[in-house]
Amino acid sequence: MSKMEIECIRSLKKNLAHENEDSLEDIITVVNPSLGERVLLLGNIKNIGKYIRKMGAEVKILQCEDQALDTTNYLLNESCECISGNIDNMPFQDEYFDKVIFFESFNSFKDEKRVLKEIVRVLKNSGQLLIKENDCNCMSYKVESIKSMIRGEYCKYYNPDELSSKLRDFGLEGTIENVTKKKYIYLGTKIS
Repeated sequence: MSKMEIECIRSLKKNLAHENEDSLEDIITVVNPSLGERVLLLGNIKNIGKYIRKMGAEVKILQCEDQALDTTNYLLNESCECISGNIDNMPFQDEYFDKVIFFESFNSFKDEKRVLKEIVRVLKNSGQLLIKENDCNCMSYKVESIKSMIRGEYCKYYNPDELSSKLRDFGLEGTIENVTKKKYIYLGTKIS
């Protein structure tokens, strides 16, 4: 992990520790999009897409076909391209994205291995994967996991070390830091 990536994690950790609805703009500093970069957003992205787009990056939002249509993504990110598809069979070319960003959605895949292979497939060599996720060690997320199972939903909550190990097995090397008692971030790079 480079010095710059470690500094990015520290900056993101500081920003997310005080997170509220308006602080997502601060994440732009950590994402650090460059002119012409291709960024894929997944999950509870709020309005971050339009800010990454304003920095000159090409932003695509994948709306999973098997989930209810989230018009919020379209309304809050009007300058981004929203694409309907499946996360386990994404409609993108190999090594298309410079960055893939997940916000609180990395826990609901039925075929996790296939999804991780797809992420690695669409991410360029040396591309970055950023995940902000809820920590399953927190009691409120243990309760949420039980509720999800009762509703018949598939959710697998990872603790930070489990996630880092799993991603390493798929060719991603990164670091994890706890942001709060309830959230952590992973910032990794695809290694060839």
